[in-house]
Amino acid sequence: MIGFFSDQNPERKRKLAAIYSIRGNFDEAYKALEEVLFSEYQIMSGALLGIYMIAMKTEDYEKAQDILERASKLCDLFDMGAYNKISTKLDYYVSVKDASQVLQMMDDLLEHTNSLLDFTKSKLFVHINFKKLDMSFMDKILDNLLKQFQNDESYEFIRKHPECANFVKKWYS
Repeated sequence: MIGFFSDQNPERKRKLAAIYSIRGNFDEAYKALEEVLFSEYQIMSGALLGIYMIAMKTEDYEKAQDILERASKLCDLFDMGAYNKISTKLDYYVSVKDASQVLQMMDDLLEHTNSLLDFTKSKLFVHINFKKLDMSFMDKILDNLLKQFQNDESYEFIRKHPECANFVKKWYS
């Protein structure tokens, strides 16, 4: 029966988990279900991002904010870490040109770069063997964020904001 499901179908892994559990192979059952959870998080997160993008294009800012709150709660629910939670809101504040909030979000993102991979330490995913990343990866993320802030046209209005001097002093020194 398992052969009727494609490898990408989450139902296949759920059925496999049931079989593993019946056979007493609990680690494999956990792993299969944890992989389903992780995959479903990515699907839900992507769908929320798509709805958010449509809300922004149609200038439905109330809906956009609601979706961002839900995305933030989803990050909490699945232990995705502060970085992922904060990053969901950055685009919104850039779009509505709220310089103070963007500076706060950027500061928070830079402060929490090390939480980007918190999900790899989550109790939800202990049976998944995530690829170990070199810590220089975090330095690259930090560097890319700073370069984006410094060079991207969409941040131009922020670079002219009086609070920007403190941000620059803190992060570019």
